Amino acid sequence: MVSDGVGIDSSPVAKINDIVRDVWKLLTDTLKKHPSTKGVPAPNVQGLVVLTGSADRSGIEGSERAKVLSADEFIASFLVLKSRGKRSETLRVKS
Repeated sequence: MVSDGVGIDSSPVAKINDIVRDVWKLLTDTLKKHPSTKGVPAPNVQGLVVLTGSADRSGIEGSERAKVLSADEFIASFLVLKSRGKRSETLRVKS
């Protein structure tokens, strides 16, 4: 990708989305190969970008903000799920 004549990589969210697609495909193909899991649908795979240190959301497009959390938000999300006893529940990300 090029912006103002300077080459830049795709966003971290776009990279994570690409990885999620690859992992889901690999998982689906692997489940289909084994007789005991042949008819089992692949579980939902989600990707998130977790900001650490002094990183912030400035400059992140609105459509990608829902997939970007601070480290504190990420940890807090799991603490809420743990307190509810719902380890398998999808992580709810606030936008």
